[in-house]
Amino acid sequence: YMIMAGFTKHWRTHLAKIFPTKYLLTVSNGTNALYSMFFGANIGYKNEVIVPAYTFFATATPLFQLGAVPILCDSEENGNISSKAVEKLITSKTKAVVITHMWGVPCDMDLLSKVCKKHNILLLEDCSHAHGATYKNHVVGTHYSDAAAWSMQGKKLITAGEGGLLATNNKEIFERAVLL
Repeated sequence: YMIMAGFTKHWRTHLAKIFPTKYLLTVSNGTNALYSMFFGANIGYKNEVIVPAYTFFATATPLFQLGAVPILCDSEENGNISSKAVEKLITSKTKAVVITHMWGVPCDMDLLSKVCKKHNILLLEDCSHAHGATYKNHVVGTHYSDAAAWSMQGKKLITAGEGGLLATNNKEIFERAVLL
């Protein structure tokens, strides 16, 4: 146990240098990181969450476990969620927008964060395809959103064989996620 505890502390210290946020939570896999992010963001029964129509299914499926409703949004030619289409889908039930930086290409975070702030909804990131990708000199998942999740599965750029990571600067999201 002591060896594993030391390894986990070392791993988190190393990850904190790569993903500079106030709070990091390591979990068993990317899907669990997404679930922890949604739970931490207090997404629940009948909340609507706008998700990209083109993404890995795990970006949306944890929402079903929480009783939330994924709302599919069109994607652009590069595979990322259409920033312009997001705003048209926002309703009074919308709690968040979750985006995926497909194939390491960052989404338009300026426009997405502006839309989310305008409507007072959360912006969440699935960064599982974008380890180390940057948008305006910031590593994706560390600056523009309320929280972000990564997969560390064997085929990812940063791998733990299997594992996941939740990063946030929001203490409430982190503390709720830890409760899982």
